[in-house]
Amino acid sequence: MSGTRFLVKSNQEILNPPSGTLVDTGIVENQGEKEFDFYLVPHNATVATANPVYFKVVYNTSDFEKKEIQKFTHHLCFGYYGFCGPIKVPAMVMYAKKIATFCSEVGIQQPNELLRQKFFYLWIIMIYDDLFF
Repeated sequence: MSGTRFLVKSNQEILNPPSGTLVDTGIVENQGEKEFDFYLVPHNATVATANPVYFKVVYNTSDFEKKEIQKFTHHLCFGYYGFCGPIKVPAMVMYAKKIATFCSEVGIQQPNELLRQKFFYLWIIMIYDDLFF
């Protein structure tokens, strides 16, 4: 999976695939409606070769069809607060990474009680408490 790249040939020119390029046949393993995998290029690569993201649905228990899951996975890459365009992974994955990085750097400890009363601190405390306490 690592090192997979997709290219598009257009008028004798080799280009990166456009944003939203989806590959779900040929080089992927599972093709069912409940278990499947796919590659997605959610953003436009402007500097280097596009690096697609591999997604694997281990078992779909929802009422969503395969194409719907693929489509909303792409849409979720547009919801990241810190950037105005699509990012490589869905926003909640990036937020989870940020929280994990923060906790690994700071350590798992209760915040100061005085900070717990401040409005701008409440949202991170709720997430922090749900994850660790």
